[in-house]
This record gives sequence, structure tokens and C-alpha cells, in this order.
Amino acid sequence: MIRQICPNCLQAVEVPETSAGSSATCPQCEQAFPVPASYSPTVSPDVAPTQPPPPPPPPPPETYVLVPQESPVSPNRPTPPPGFVPPAPPPSADPPPPKASSVSLPAGYDHTVSVELQPPALAWISVIALTLVLISTSFSWVGAFPGDYRVYSQNAWQSVFGWFTTHTYFDETLAEESELRTLTPRNWFIMTPYLLMLVSTVGLSWAWQLWSHPTRDQLPRRVSWLATIWPSLPRILLALNVALLVLLLLQLGSGFGLETAIDQRIASQVAEKMDQASGGGKLPRPFLVGEITGRYNVQTTNVLWLTLGLHTLAVLTLGSWNWTQRRGSQSPPRVLFQC
Repeated sequence: MIRQICPNCLQAVEVPETSAGSSATCPQCEQAFPVPASYSPTVSPDVAPTQPPPPPPPPPPETYVLVPQESPVSPNRPTPPPGFVPPAPPPSADPPPPKASSVSLPAGYDHTVSVELQPPALAWISVIALTLVLISTSFSWVGAFPGDYRVYSQNAWQSVFGWFTTHTYFDETLAEESELRTLTPRNWFIMTPYLLMLVSTVGLSWAWQLWSHPTRDQLPRRVSWLATIWPSLPRILLALNVALLVLLLLQLGSGFGLETAIDQRIASQVAEKMDQASGGGKLPRPFLVGEITGRYNVQTTNVLWLTLGLHTLAVLTLGSWNWTQRRGSQSPPRVLFQC
């Protein structure tokens, strides 16, 4: 069968192969239409090929053999005896070329800088960072800064006893100071173990660096037990540093005493204004809270954030020191920076 498109109704129809070269009737519209003849290609044997034959392959090139030329022998030079082995030449004084780095730089980076993690440097960094934390406890950690002017401030030691420092002595400030002191709670539950642990950890850290493994005879009788735990002292110091960081984060999350007192003061002032306001001029509570809160502008100082960073640095460096000790005789690890 021949499949064809009827030119009258434009439908695909099938006609018998005997209709090739003649006309056929469309079974759809019953109209006659011509059917093209079938095509059968033939090849004439008399026609010669038009493409030229491929060229012959080129001859192989001539080969040259390099014959080694013997060096001339001086007539005055004696002939070495059979079995003589000449000595090896002395090594060159020039240093060997540096090995190519196996680190492939990604696109956009041209230089690499590697820092070797030396255990003594890591240990001293942790000790110095922890010492700076102890010094920072004497500076203000939280405060009230209305108009970016320091009015009240509180450090770590003051938070244990519920104290704070007043930096202005106006009548309004003194009147509010007495009320704030009655509202300021003591943060002894977290800050007392934090400060005691911080002082002892700093002392143990300096003893670890300045005093090699002591014996019982070298220590006072009351602390002679330190000689037995001295090999485990780095791991103990790491655990103490982690505990200090956790305690400080807990206190920061719960708020210091000065922050709690000012929050209570803001809540009481909002309640007073809500009670005194008339129905028509009554302001929404969120507006009053935002207005009074912005008037006090209570915030943590940069010293507190620096203390958190120093705690984190002490934990990381002391943890790296313990990790390098587990590597044994392997070379110290390197930190690679790409820029």
C-alpha cells in the first residue's frame, strides 16, 4: 500500500501499489487524484569514478644513528688497571630546588599562606587569652547609656553582690539610683562559681607553663596531690575553659542584675503611665515600652563581647594543643590560607 495525502480533502489515505504512476479515487471524498510513480535507483556500469585515486604514502624518513665519540686519551695519563671504579663526583653545593606544591589553587586565588600549629605557641596563647579575661572582669560589662552617655554600669564582680556604679550625680539620677539598688538582684548563682573557677584556672595555666612536672617533694604538703594529676592537667584545663564559656553564656542569656533592675523599672513606669492616662489620650502599651526603654538604652559593652571572644580563643587553642599531643612524632599540622 502507498500512503498518500489527498489534495482534495487533505486527508491521509492508502491506495494500492498498482496505482503508482496513474490516478486513484480517494476513499474519503471519492475524488480522483494522481499518484506519483515509484522510484527505483540504478547504477550505470559505463560511468567512470570522478574521484582521483589516493596518493601513495610518503617514503619513511632517513634515520640517523649517533655514534658516541671516544674522548682522546692523553699520552702522559696512565691507563687505569682492570676493575678500577672511578670515585663518585662530590655533591653540588647548590641546594636542591624546592618541591612543587601539590595544592592546586582554585580560580580567583593567587597566593597561599600556611601557619604551623606549634604546641608551645598554642599553649601560651590560651594562657594569655585567659589572663586577659580575668583582667576584663574589672571593666564594665553592661550599662545604661541614654543618649550614648554612660549613667550606670556594672562589671562581673559587682554583679555577684548586686552593685553598680553611677557616673552622674543629678537629683533625678540619685533618686532613681536608690530605687534601682533595691531592684538589682545578685547574680551569685552563676557568677560566683564563674569567678572562682576563672581565678583558679588562670593560676593553674601559669603553673602549667612555668613549672615542669613537679614531684611531691617540690610541692607543699597541702597541694602535693597536684603531682599525681599533673600529666592530665592540660585536659583538666580544657574542661575548665569550656565550663567557663558555658557559664558566661548562661549569664548573658539570663541577664545581669543591672539589666533586670532596669527592666523592672521600665515595667513599673509603663504601668503608672497606663493608669494615669485618660481614655482619649491613652497611648498603646508597646509605644510606651519602646519610649521608656530607649530612654535608658541598656546594652552590653564591647568588653563583654571581647571577653567572649577570648574565652573562645582559649578553648580552641587549648583543644588544638591536646590534639597535637595525640599525633605523637608526626610533624605539626598546618593551617592553609588562600588569598
